[in-house]
Amino acid sequence: MAVVVNQAGKEAYSTQGTDYRTFYTDVDLIIGTPVQYVSGKEDHVEPYVTGGVFAGIVMHTDHNYVDSNNNKLIQGGSSVKVLRSGNLYVIAGANVTEGARAALDATGKFVVEGASGATAINAFYDETAATDGETIIILQNTVYGG
Repeated sequence: MAVVVNQAGKEAYSTQGTDYRTFYTDVDLIIGTPVQYVSGKEDHVEPYVTGGVFAGIVMHTDHNYVDSNNNKLIQGGSSVKVLRSGNLYVIAGANVTEGARAALDATGKFVVEGASGATAINAFYDETAATDGETIIILQNTVYGG
């Protein structure tokens, strides 16, 4: 299956068991990136950083906008759909291979489990991709709180 360009945050294909939750965000979020729970606000998420509790991945909606760096965003002060189980297109932060377990590096980029300083998440890659290329990630019941 060929990856379609510029699809970050969109489902790659329909599957049973897709689970998402609607949260709120006080800051702009880039579509297709990982988020964490906001301490003391269980219904809010913010960009993932090392040490945070992974909440899932920001999903594409029809209510996004594009910033000056051509990033598709969900504006702060609005609701955001976060994938907790299922599949999405994401941008690889390093070379990834089909079947490899997924992790997040210190800056919240998608890398392979075992990479230096990376935090494992309950997911794997369904496509091989080079750094900054699109790939499909499959989250497996990634529900840690909230």
